[in-house]
This record gives sequence, C-alpha cells and structure tokens, in this order.
Amino acid sequence: MKIIGETKGIRHFAALGGLNAITFAVKANGGTIFTSLQPWADRKDKALQLKGIMATLQQKFAAIKEANIL
Repeated sequence: MKIIGETKGIRHFAALGGLNAITFAVKANGGTIFTSLQPWADRKDKALQLKGIMATLQQKFAAIKEANIL
C-alpha cells in the first residue's frame, strides 16, 4: 500500500486484506488493492498514463521477492 500511495498519478486506493479478487479465494496470505487515477487533465505525461503507471508499479513490486503481485 505504501508503494501505491507514493506513486504519481494515483488518486485513491482501497485494500482488502485476505481476498484474492482473481480467484475470489479468502486466505490470510492474499489481498486485493483497487486504485483510481488522477483526472486525465492532470496526467498528460506519458509516464502518468495507465501503461506508464502500470510499468512503474511493476518495477517497484519486483523488489518484493516473496510476493506474487499481478
């Protein structure tokens, strides 16, 4: 959540601990985070558009070796 909260272009996020939204499994070692982005007008830079934000997050998440983040 800290990584997402510090990422430019993301406006809000909400986390659900214990829920895998892909499989709808409820497990203590799973979680889901929903995000909303800043308005289009505030994200003109290509790095702040959807694919740029996703690439930034994937790079940051890669440092967490013990997690499988999709």
